[in-house]
Amino acid sequence: MRLIILGPPGSGRETVAEVLAADMGVPTITARDTFQSGVRANTPAAVEAMRLMRTGRLVPKRLGLAPTEIAARVLA
Repeated sequence: MRLIILGPPGSGRETVAEVLAADMGVPTITARDTFQSGVRANTPAAVEAMRLMRTGRLVPKRLGLAPTEIAARVLA
């Protein structure tokens, strides 16, 4: 089973995910965690996303979702 928790900032998505993951004995994948991992690993997608954010531009979905998609494939 794959479950995606959606909601606006500050709505408790991660809290809900952590409770469900603990109850079900499964890992959680957050966009923030995967993005931070990409930044630490200096991946091309993270480098480009950081460059855009530093200039005040929006990060396109192809860059923003890339780390989470990779993590999902690894855990599948």
